[in-house]
Amino acid sequence: MKVSIIGVGWLGEQIADYLLKSKIEILGTTRKTDKAQRLINKGINAVQLDLSSPQLAKNIWTEIAQSDWIIFTIPPSSFGNTYAAHYIRFFEQLQQFVVEGTIIFASSTSVYGNETRIVDEDSKLNPESENAKQIVKVEDFIQNNFDRYSIWRMGGLVGPKRHPVNYLIGRSGISKPKAPVNLVHSVDIINLFEQFIFNEFNYPILNLCSPEHPTKEEYYTRVAKQLNKSLPIFDAQDQQLGKTVQSKYLKQAAFQYIYPSPFDYPQAQENE
Repeated sequence: MKVSIIGVGWLGEQIADYLLKSKIEILGTTRKTDKAQRLINKGINAVQLDLSSPQLAKNIWTEIAQSDWIIFTIPPSSFGNTYAAHYIRFFEQLQQFVVEGTIIFASSTSVYGNETRIVDEDSKLNPESENAKQIVKVEDFIQNNFDRYSIWRMGGLVGPKRHPVNYLIGRSGISKPKAPVNLVHSVDIINLFEQFIFNEFNYPILNLCSPEHPTKEEYYTRVAKQLNKSLPIFDAQDQQLGKTVQSKYLKQAAFQYIYPSPFDYPQAQENE
C-alpha cells in the first residue's frame, strides 16, 4: 500500500506518523526545504511543493497518481480567495496521469454556514465566509472530475499543541455562549482513516465531529479551569445559537469515536 499526503502540516504529519508505524509507504509534500529534510529523516519520501505553483517531476506526479490513497490537507487559510484556483490547477495537472487511488479531501463543516439547524451530510450547503466558499469550489471540482473520492467535513480541530480555547483565554464579550461546539480530535481523524484503509469504508461525503455538543460557554469555561488559565467571558446578552453537526453515515457504519465528547479530550497534556 502507498499513500500520498499533499500538505504534511499539523494534521498531515500526524497521519504520516500513524502510517509509518504501520509500515506503509508515504510520499509527502511540504513547501519548506528544511521540513522536507526532516520528513525524509523520518522515513517519508518528501518533496517540495508550493500549491500556488505545482512544479513536480513527472515521476513524482506518477507516484502520486498511482498511490492507493491521496490525502489533501492544505487549509484555505494558506491562500485566501485563490485557494480553489490553486487546488484546481493541481488537480488538472494530476488528471494528465491515470489516477488509480482514492482522493481524501480535508474539508470543513464551515460549508454549512452558521444558521441554527441540525446538519448532516445531505444538508444544503450555505457557505458564508470566503474560506468556506473556496472549499465548496474544491469539493465541487472533486465530485465532478474524479470517480473515487471521500470528502471529510471536519469540525474545529483539536490535538497536540492545538486547542481553540487558546484563542479565547482572557477574552471578554465572546459571542454565542449557548451555541453548540462542533469539534473533532486528530486522533479520531486518524481513527477514521484507519477504518477506510483496513475496513473498506466507502463514503463520498462524511461529517466528522465528536457526537456530543456542549455549549461554547460550558465547554471553554471548564477547559480553561482545567488548564488554570484566565476564564473567557461570554456575552450573556447574545442568545444566538448555531448549527449542530451530525454524521448519519458514520452512525450507520457504527463508527466508534475514541473521543465521543469534547470533554474527553486530553487538553491539559496537549497545551503545556
